[in-house]
Amino acid sequence: MKFKNRTLVIAAALLTLLIVVIYVVITQSSATTPESKQPLAQDKGEGSGEKGNVSKQEEQGDGASETGKETEGKDKGVIIDINGARYMIFKDRAVTLFHYSETAADKYADVLNQFRSAVPESVNVYSMLVPTSADFVNYEQSGATSDSQKNALAHIQQKLDKKVNVVDVYGTLAEHQKEYVYFRTDHHWTALGAYYSYVKLMENMGMQPVALSEYEEGKIEQFLGTMYKTTKSETLKQHPDTISYYMPKDDYSFEIRTTTGKMVKRNLVDPKYAQPEQGFYGVFLGGDAPMGEVTTSNKNGKSIVVIKDSYGNAFIPFLVPHYEKVFFIDPRSFAGSISQFVKERQITDVLFLNNSTVARHSGIADLILEKM
Repeated sequence: MKFKNRTLVIAAALLTLLIVVIYVVITQSSATTPESKQPLAQDKGEGSGEKGNVSKQEEQGDGASETGKETEGKDKGVIIDINGARYMIFKDRAVTLFHYSETAADKYADVLNQFRSAVPESVNVYSMLVPTSADFVNYEQSGATSDSQKNALAHIQQKLDKKVNVVDVYGTLAEHQKEYVYFRTDHHWTALGAYYSYVKLMENMGMQPVALSEYEEGKIEQFLGTMYKTTKSETLKQHPDTISYYMPKDDYSFEIRTTTGKMVKRNLVDPKYAQPEQGFYGVFLGGDAPMGEVTTSNKNGKSIVVIKDSYGNAFIPFLVPHYEKVFFIDPRSFAGSISQFVKERQITDVLFLNNSTVARHSGIADLILEKM
């Protein structure tokens, strides 16, 4: 009996020792196991900027002189953080990663609805929201993430008053994304991307677009745009863009109003405006200006004002065959009331043409509201 009891005690002791050994092994194993690597991901709230104005520098991402922080993976995109914006260099191009702000999107829709109510019912109001090239990158290959501009722009369009005519060009640009509709080294679309969107507008308005083949085409080689100027990427430097431009056929005169109020004659498209100091994109309209006025040879009584960011520069020349007067207003530098401008000149059509910045930053909406 005593022998049996002694055996049980020894067995219990051995079992306890075995449990202790197993616990120690598991604890040490957990402590020495390395953390798993997380895939490249973006802070959803970064750079959304709920308040404040959007400057031309912010819209373009240009002029940042400091070197940003880089994150790189094998065969992946290079992420560069500069002044609160995130750029990705992937293969032969760069994009600005998109960060959605529902607050900014709602603000933009609300401001357009207010504008619709502020002008006469007879005025046709159109909204064209342009995605940037960031929505047409293969993020599975690049290893980065970017919020969906398609969903962001659709959200704005759903919020618009039914009396605001939506010109949905997202599908149009997606359909042609394999073509040269965006620059590689610059944040803008090309004149070809602008042309396809112009065709979409004409369909919406019930007008016949002019065939691209009817325009005289010119080219400017070795264009290094805003993405290169911001990132100084050697990859982009080795893959410069080519700017194609299309000369208006119809007779017209064009003047811009400077920030000092002076009216200056210009051409709508002119390669001599493509200068290194202002960027080759200046071939369109000669660059940004607070206001511009085009008088054509048409006598149809139709007029349009385009409320735009710099994406509008490559777009506006295509409107010449369809209107007697074409105006544009850049709310970032325009001084005056936009609705009063429309009423005084008896404008028939108003087009709001802005890129997806309006769905990540409320600056443009704030400016339109301020100058409504």
